[in-house]
Amino acid sequence: MNRPQILCTHKRKMPHGLCWHCWQAAWEEQGGCAICKRNDHVEDLFVDHDHATGMIRGLLCRRCNTGLGFFKDNPAALREAAKYVEEAPEWTPEGCL
Repeated sequence: MNRPQILCTHKRKMPHGLCWHCWQAAWEEQGGCAICKRNDHVEDLFVDHDHATGMIRGLLCRRCNTGLGFFKDNPAALREAAKYVEEAPEWTPEGCL
């Protein structure tokens, strides 16, 4: 999703400069985690941001936020991981099982 930076003029800010009002607006637009779409643990959504620019990208659940962190926000590595999951053949080393 290509969303412009949320400019927040409210005084009480959450992490990354987002206020509760803007967090709620992002939640209503997304309807859950921006990646997995899970929406059953609203209180566990994190404000995701680009570490290089500081720009807010959206709200993510703990699992998706952690996953991006493990891949260091590297799109090429994420694409390779998706390709691996989608295309890897079943494999058992010879002599095992």
